[in-house]
Amino acid sequence: MTAGTAADLRSFLETLFGAAAPDVWVAGFQDIERNPQWGGVRGLDALVSRIGGEDNLDKCDLFFCIGILDPGAQRRANENVVSQPLLIADDVGSKASEADWERLFVQGCPEPTYRINTSPGNYTYVWALNGTDPRSPEHWADLHMIRAWMVEKNLTDNVMDPARYVRMPGGVNSKAKYGDTPVPVACSGGSGVGATLEALGRWVVGYGDTTWRDKGLPASAQKIPAASGHGALERTADLSNPEPIIRLAELIGLRPRQIRPGVVEADCPNMHLHTSRAETGFAFLGNGMCECFHASCQGLKSSDFVDLMVERYNELRAKYKAGRSMGLIPVDENWENTPGSARDYLARLEFEYSGGRDAGGGDKETQDTMSSLAGQAKKRAEQKDLDVSGLVERFVHVNSAEGYYDRVRREMLGYGQLDKHPVVTPLFKPGLSGTKRASNVLLRHPGLQSADGRGYLPGADEALVAGLDYLGRDSLVVNEWMRPEVGRRAEPPRIWLDLVEHIIPDKTYREFFLNWLAWKVQNPAARTPVIATIASGQGTGKDTMLLPIMAILGQRNVRQVSMQNLEGSFNEWLMSELIVLPELKLSPDGKLYNRIKDLTGQAGWMEINQKYQRPFYVKPSASFVAFTNHIEAIRGMEGDDRRFAVYVSPAAAQDPVKFVSVRGMLSGEGDMSEIERVKDFLLARDLSAFHPYSLPEDVSGSRAAALRGSMPLVTEWVYNECVDAGGLFADREMLSLREVQDVVIAEAPAEVRSAVTRNPAAAQRLVVEGLRAAGCSSTGERARKRENGTQVSLSLWFGPALDRGKKADLQRFGRDAVVDYYEAELNARQDAGQASDKTQTAGPPKLPF
Repeated sequence: MTAGTAADLRSFLETLFGAAAPDVWVAGFQDIERNPQWGGVRGLDALVSRIGGEDNLDKCDLFFCIGILDPGAQRRANENVVSQPLLIADDVGSKASEADWERLFVQGCPEPTYRINTSPGNYTYVWALNGTDPRSPEHWADLHMIRAWMVEKNLTDNVMDPARYVRMPGGVNSKAKYGDTPVPVACSGGSGVGATLEALGRWVVGYGDTTWRDKGLPASAQKIPAASGHGALERTADLSNPEPIIRLAELIGLRPRQIRPGVVEADCPNMHLHTSRAETGFAFLGNGMCECFHASCQGLKSSDFVDLMVERYNELRAKYKAGRSMGLIPVDENWENTPGSARDYLARLEFEYSGGRDAGGGDKETQDTMSSLAGQAKKRAEQKDLDVSGLVERFVHVNSAEGYYDRVRREMLGYGQLDKHPVVTPLFKPGLSGTKRASNVLLRHPGLQSADGRGYLPGADEALVAGLDYLGRDSLVVNEWMRPEVGRRAEPPRIWLDLVEHIIPDKTYREFFLNWLAWKVQNPAARTPVIATIASGQGTGKDTMLLPIMAILGQRNVRQVSMQNLEGSFNEWLMSELIVLPELKLSPDGKLYNRIKDLTGQAGWMEINQKYQRPFYVKPSASFVAFTNHIEAIRGMEGDDRRFAVYVSPAAAQDPVKFVSVRGMLSGEGDMSEIERVKDFLLARDLSAFHPYSLPEDVSGSRAAALRGSMPLVTEWVYNECVDAGGLFADREMLSLREVQDVVIAEAPAEVRSAVTRNPAAAQRLVVEGLRAAGCSSTGERARKRENGTQVSLSLWFGPALDRGKKADLQRFGRDAVVDYYEAELNARQDAGQASDKTQTAGPPKLPF
């Protein structure tokens, strides 16, 4: 991949990140030396918009973040990483040995998914990781170990932050050393598939040894950020319940302050060596961990920072005692009764912090401390019991899923995720095991509530819902649907309706589309098999048109699904109200078409397969809407298809500058007024005449255009003879399927007749598809005629020349009228001596079906 088109990059990200690809943090800019915009954005589409369109992609330095950030994150930072689905090796060929990697590959180490040639002789290897949950503590711990050994063995550089940026293929490297001609960045190989941490660890750490985890961490592990944020070693520093080293920092004047949950920033104990003397950059992360990002502190471990604080304590205490003895320093309660050494002070704080459980020794100071803190420990224990009761109220154990359900956020958590939940860690330190582990403590609590399974029940506000499961048994399920918080405003949504009219100028389809959306909003638990499908050029505003709907239904209840995910084995995206296919592209073999038919037509219960979770069943509620930029992308659609309600839009692209304000209002950026107007408009819409299971009338000819895009040879010939001026059937108001079949054999070109002869069983279906694509339709009636002494039944069709009014009259009057009209037309054509009725004049041979 070298072109760097949006499609290429989207495919690249989807291969690495799967369903999480739209959430990947990316950056792109022209000229890395003078104007780098490292802030980045979430998702490739946002990046394309920022740089001014797809045409600029191959002119930019392009980067992607190797970790998935929290959905609420506003910036790329290690503490915001919630999932680590990738392993990278960087600077292979320049700093790290390419030959060492090749030896590992020959021995059995998995090849990287991609090898990205970032500059001459320099590569980034990227592995997509599978087989383990990239959000789990076990995954993060293994990944941390493998990265450390890669650094130790010089298989990569030593910058392995979870939120690191690396170059995407398709852009350029514009560093000054390459002069005025930026170097293209491209993929130069790779397996194209993922690898497991088990296989990578076996070869990177153990050289083939399956007990590689027993090897432990090398010294270089201190150079690599340990899993933090939402991962295995979650940041838990809390100034309201400070650890001993934070209290030590406060005493010696480092001014600790809570800047975000789990992170307490402070002045660096090594600040005297900071070249800029900056006061930020150092932080406590919890569990004895601390770090500083300044260059002068690189290589320092948590224990090194503690040693610096110990030295500072001893120095300040000595000064205080000397000054007090001479009467030069007033009494300071913070220093007056402190132990003689910092280590003794930390021991006292640790004793107090642990509630006296680890007390030892019998000196008077310790005994006095134990006595004075006994009451506080008891109160803390009582408070913890109350807090645990609060956790029991919030979390429900789901037996079949072997996990917990969060009533507040309406989501499932694995045992490891619960242990690191921000409301759990203040009571239970992460990393506890056995009976002390939070998930096990709750499991033993007498007040814990349990549910049988999982469910997705739109419209039901209850977190727990009783009913029958897919086997007809009484069941209590947790409801993972959450009602969105969007109000109503009783005013016409002019901005949104103007955009809808721009994209869908055809009134018939526009009314259908508005009714289709209104029906979904009014019936959140119901679904329709009809897929609203709009094809148009790029930049018309299709995605923007759906933004208010996504807000009204709730972002969690709308899922965007790629064709790759549609084919995949994981289908948790079916737990939604609306599924958006943003780039519909059906395969010519009909595989994807049939997959969509199955998903939209299946009744009853549907099995949900979610990665790293046990399968379970829900009643589907998702309806589908599809967009495409190319009508030819709708391949394999059958002529009698009843799924796709296709509209081909003639809309022109929006002016990107002028459209910014429209998109802002429809996305709710700072103002939900227009979204509230859209909600009121759709909820108030009268749907008494709307049929959610029927396709709209194809007044615009869009459906015919979609069918024409994928027609077989026989179908295309029949279609052309119906719609082209002078075509054999173009002036027919009524015709029979039999006579059309006869004309194919008598009049069609040799290659069409040959196609019929090769596959006679399919020929009738192909003819029918051609008629339907031309707008013809079966009357449902039959006429009789004698042929060689035998009575033959003819299937009658309304022809391409029949106007809508006459068709409606014939349908209203019924069979006799339809048959009479057909016979009258045949007689009139015979009387006029028209030769176009080949079945009456030429007596062609009969089709072999």
